[in-house]
Amino acid sequence: MDTHAFNRPAAPAAFLTRVAFIEHIDHELIPFQDGAYTVGYLHLSGLRHLNRVEGIERGDEALQHVMLTIAGVSPEATIARYAGNGFAFVIPTSDASSIARRVNDQLPDFAKAAGLMAKVGTVDCVRPLGPEECIERARFACETLHDAKGAYHRHFDEELKLVFDKRAYVVDHLDDAIARGEIRAWAQPIMRVLTGHVCEVEILARWESEQYGFLRPDEFVPELERHALIHKLDLEVIRLACEQWCEAHAARANVPFGINLSRLDFELCDIYSHVRSIMSAYGVPIDQVHIEVTESSTTRGDDVVARGVRRFRDAGFTIYMDDFGTGYSSLGTMASLRFDVVKIDKTLVDNIESDERARSVLADTVSMIKRLGMQTLCEGVENEQQLRILRAIGCEKAQGYYFRKPIPHQEVMETLTEWSRNHERQLEDAYYDAIGRINLLDGTSIDTHGIEAATFLGHSPIAILEFNGNGIELLSCNIAYDRLLMRMGFANLDDFVAYTSRGAGRVNARAVQAALKAKETGREQRFTFIVGNTYCTASLRLIAQTTGREAYLNLVTSIENAPQVTEHTLLLGLLEGSGRNFFWKDSERRFLGANQSFLDYYGFSGLGDILGKTDEDMGWHQDEEPFRNDELRVLDGEEIIEVRGTCLCRGELRDIIASKRPLYSGGEIVGLFGYFDDIGPHREG
Repeated sequence: MDTHAFNRPAAPAAFLTRVAFIEHIDHELIPFQDGAYTVGYLHLSGLRHLNRVEGIERGDEALQHVMLTIAGVSPEATIARYAGNGFAFVIPTSDASSIARRVNDQLPDFAKAAGLMAKVGTVDCVRPLGPEECIERARFACETLHDAKGAYHRHFDEELKLVFDKRAYVVDHLDDAIARGEIRAWAQPIMRVLTGHVCEVEILARWESEQYGFLRPDEFVPELERHALIHKLDLEVIRLACEQWCEAHAARANVPFGINLSRLDFELCDIYSHVRSIMSAYGVPIDQVHIEVTESSTTRGDDVVARGVRRFRDAGFTIYMDDFGTGYSSLGTMASLRFDVVKIDKTLVDNIESDERARSVLADTVSMIKRLGMQTLCEGVENEQQLRILRAIGCEKAQGYYFRKPIPHQEVMETLTEWSRNHERQLEDAYYDAIGRINLLDGTSIDTHGIEAATFLGHSPIAILEFNGNGIELLSCNIAYDRLLMRMGFANLDDFVAYTSRGAGRVNARAVQAALKAKETGREQRFTFIVGNTYCTASLRLIAQTTGREAYLNLVTSIENAPQVTEHTLLLGLLEGSGRNFFWKDSERRFLGANQSFLDYYGFSGLGDILGKTDEDMGWHQDEEPFRNDELRVLDGEEIIEVRGTCLCRGELRDIIASKRPLYSGGEIVGLFGYFDDIGPHREG
């Protein structure tokens, strides 16, 4: 008998089991560890789809086809169905390199239905490797091909051996690394888009190995997850983060920090209790820590992560969804599990400065997240133009190399002086979060729900203005507002800010007056102004305030050229400047509009409170018939001038004098308008 021949099983049409395969080659392989034979691992992708579309019998045909193809390459091949859609085989080394090509050449009939494709990893049988060690190396070589397009075969060479050995080292030496202090907690700043200040940091794991030097996260995190050890790493990083927070707190330069939790953290231990215990030992408050979980970790069928996340939330932790946009169930996850902040993956930020479609996708994503009641944080920001676009679409926070790469704690401590000047004070956090709730694309707040939240204002110019002791500052605006400023003759936003901060005549005065009234009444206030030849009607609504500063939503609702006084400007001036309470209605006596004085009189927040309603709907009159009859007479062509009456205003009966006239269009009466003056509390007799 040829001393280099295997005693292969007699039934080539049947697979060996995994155990039988290992036992078989264990007996046969030991004498031949001289490289004459090769162990291979073949992964057949597309098999599950084939089973689902054409049935399991068709899938079994494909498996049999692959096995027979391998056997056809060499009569000495031994084959096993190893794991799912993976095959293990032993074959003479001289035949091994052709396996991947031969199998894929024979798959077209099956590939038409399912896109079947085989990728193969191989390793030479050399001393002192045993069967399972050979299979693991071949499988590792195969796995390196999963993301490689056009590559179907990879041999386990010295380059792969270095990576493989490093992964084995990670698993075997994690406990020692923790004990020796090789695990480090680095920090990457997260910036407030509005201010450019550091508002928090994300803590990231690093490993400085005694044997291999600096290990990247992708060199140890996946392997620790694969071997169910990731919770040990994460708990050590959390401990280090708390320790470093205490050091920064002592220097009065601390900011809140975020920690990343793996899905396995929730499965392998009571992660909530461990985190609380570590924080308690270091005295770190809950409001200084936020919890990050990846979108993919929350999309499995069971709810182990959902239960764990709710436990953190119920205790008062802020919850972040990480890597939004990289998975398949993002929208469903956000609908079923509440998050406070959604971190938008850099893949949605890439190219926004040059690709209009990418900008549209990102803008709509930010708008949708805000309407669901969550804040947004964009990852992977790399340049000033990207940051400018994020500011225009209303993204609250940003992270990326444009600001700073992750840095070790030593460097963080060395820059404490800089950070203490440029990080947010804790009292400002709520102020800027309230500003961040505004959706710059449609002017709604994340506190707005239902049909109102789905009603877009199109491309209306929207901005956030801040009023302080030194004047008006433009914090952010959308692109429509930016274009409006250019239409007014400003080269850029800085020009407009400088113009208003100098007290710019009526613009500044009327804006300040409207802001003061909005703050006093708690309701939206409208005002008009002219800059150059542009006439604008705008509104201000208070959205946030802190010591010495208030932020207002500024919505421009009407824009017209105004080289001179027109009937329109005259009408608006009369309506808003007369001090009287004006209103107008359609032919069914339903409100079509009113001036600001009217809305203020009744304490309405906006026109939406009265549009489409009648006096009876509003319940203003003790005796509704006289008012209804008067308006019906007006709609028949009469004029009602200075008629005394009473109305109920904010729970008090008031005496008023009202006038009403018909409105004509094309000779037809289409509605009515009127005004009234309040003459005091109602007195009988």
